[in-house]
Amino acid sequence: MGTNCIVKFWFFLSFAISVLLADNSTTLIIYTLVLATLLAFRIRHLKPVIIRLKPFIFFLPIMIVLYVVFSIILTAMDFYQIMAEGCFALSKLLVMVAVMSLYFEISRSDDILIAVRSLWSKTKLPWRLAEDSLIFLELTLRLFPTFQRDWEHLRRARTALGLNQTVGRVAQIKQIANDFPALIFLSLRRADETALSIYLRGYGKKIPRGIVNPIPFTVIDGIAFVAVALAFYWINFNATL
Repeated sequence: MGTNCIVKFWFFLSFAISVLLADNSTTLIIYTLVLATLLAFRIRHLKPVIIRLKPFIFFLPIMIVLYVVFSIILTAMDFYQIMAEGCFALSKLLVMVAVMSLYFEISRSDDILIAVRSLWSKTKLPWRLAEDSLIFLELTLRLFPTFQRDWEHLRRARTALGLNQTVGRVAQIKQIANDFPALIFLSLRRADETALSIYLRGYGKKIPRGIVNPIPFTVIDGIAFVAVALAFYWINFNATL
């Protein structure tokens, strides 16, 4: 796996998509073994991955029941066939979620947008739409943690004042519905202020923008990028045979 975060992202994205496209148990077993190998080399990330999987595992029986009920009503398949296909599909989803959970754990320090901008700047193409899309993603990733922090501060403030004690689930949902508009409005105001600052600094006068510390995308990274796609394609094709 390449050190460039674009290659790393492409590897895990291709892995997850290949898992979803797996149409037989042999392919799924191969991908499960690949995932187990990755976790063996990244054993310190095993516990966080399991924690991320807990909500999915919790709702797994509910999804199986819903799948079986609707399949019995809408199809002519027998019960055992329905269970086999349902368990296979949910197994693929479980492996896919585990793959992406592992990616999020090992790539926390990666700046994928800086890498994409570094690659984009090499093209020297004056395409404003691409530049606007990149700045939109950068602002979204910058403001979302702020939104989470504001929500956490609000929750702690309510707990400190004793307002969250003896509150039922329905009351909590109503409280969230009341608090969300204000938090979203605050985030939009911050986004407007940030956008104004960006335009005052001359955004859009030079496209593509320069980068202070670019992340290089080398020939080896390009070869790894292509090799990842070919490898997963080969596994899917040969496992099907």
